[in-house]
Amino acid sequence: MCFFKKENDPKGKGKICDVELSLPGPKLYATSNEKNFEFAFKETLSDLERQLKKRKQEMKPYI
Repeated sequence: MCFFKKENDPKGKGKICDVELSLPGPKLYATSNEKNFEFAFKETLSDLERQLKKRKQEMKPYI
């Protein structure tokens, strides 16, 4: 699921992107708050990639 939210933020940010991935095992969740939705999505996606790489390293191969 992907959600975009807009909040009033005096610092100029306030565009929020929340993403939740359902995979076998625990769900992955990332969020970011940036000055526009494109940057927010890019940052959130980058965070999810890091989480997926970490999960992949922890997985044991079955032979």
